[in-house]
Amino acid sequence: ADRAIRVWDDAIEGAAYLDVDSKAALLAAIVEEEDPDLVLSGVQSGDESNGATGVALAENIGFEWAAVVNQLDLDVEGGVASVHRELEGGVEEITDVETPAVLTIQSGINEPRYASLRGIRQAQSKPLDVQSLDDLGVDESVVDSPLAMTGMYEPESEGDATVWEGSPEETAVELATFLRDKGVVEG
Repeated sequence: ADRAIRVWDDAIEGAAYLDVDSKAALLAAIVEEEDPDLVLSGVQSGDESNGATGVALAENIGFEWAAVVNQLDLDVEGGVASVHRELEGGVEEITDVETPAVLTIQSGINEPRYASLRGIRQAQSKPLDVQSLDDLGVDESVVDSPLAMTGMYEPESEGDATVWEGSPEETAVELATFLRDKGVVEG
């Protein structure tokens, strides 16, 4: 990448909860300004495991989209992204998406590389463009979510774990007996 863009504003910092619609609206303002052929987002966020931001962004800006992409071949001149999508039950779909498009990318799509010292230094010298809501022409009301977190809790365990100790032979016998008793295996 040649540069990075960070959207930051006091209104964002003061927001109690930044929901999917708010995030998609902020990203849409950047995408409309940048006019890219392809936008890549993660399948889900690491903080709240929301999985809708990429698709909501595509809907906001009128781009085609594909979710849960685990392989991508891009034909820049033809304006087509050939994608493999992971569906339920281990089924994989292969489809073409015309660009401009938003793709939500499954982790593991690429082999990460360790950055060289030279690469790290070059990355540190790249410009970071910090944009406020005013810079983007976005009203502060965009970050006001109608959702409110009412609480968090750790769910109770549905069952106790069984831990066997001993040699592999001893624990294998105990596991086999346990599975027979539960009706998982016969014999």
